[in-house]
Amino acid sequence: MDPLGPVLAQYKQAAIAHGEATAQGNYRAGNHQYEQLSRHYLTLRRAGSEGLAHLLPLLADQNPSVACWAATHLLPYEEQQALDTLTRIATQTGIIAFNAEMTLQAWQSGRLQPDDSTD
Repeated sequence: MDPLGPVLAQYKQAAIAHGEATAQGNYRAGNHQYEQLSRHYLTLRRAGSEGLAHLLPLLADQNPSVACWAATHLLPYEEQQALDTLTRIATQTGIIAFNAEMTLQAWQSGRLQPDDSTD
């Protein structure tokens, strides 16, 4: 049994809930889900390359919030795959597409350091 499987499932669920809260403009719920996402991501990251590898399949997830969060967290490790995913999402419409576009801009300008906020 994969000990990180439940963590990945919780990560995915928090990403979905964060996307829903964002779309509804519910910043309190969004902030709570962001905290959950950060906690689950940190668990995966602390497991090293094996933990981070769990995020790779999420880049192709049907839910754009899941794919966007996985891509954001994978930028320092799997940059090209993450950039490709964010670029794909940014061509869509809605708040998640806007978030992907802003993430791309922040990364490319050097303003985004995903791991700094999770330690």
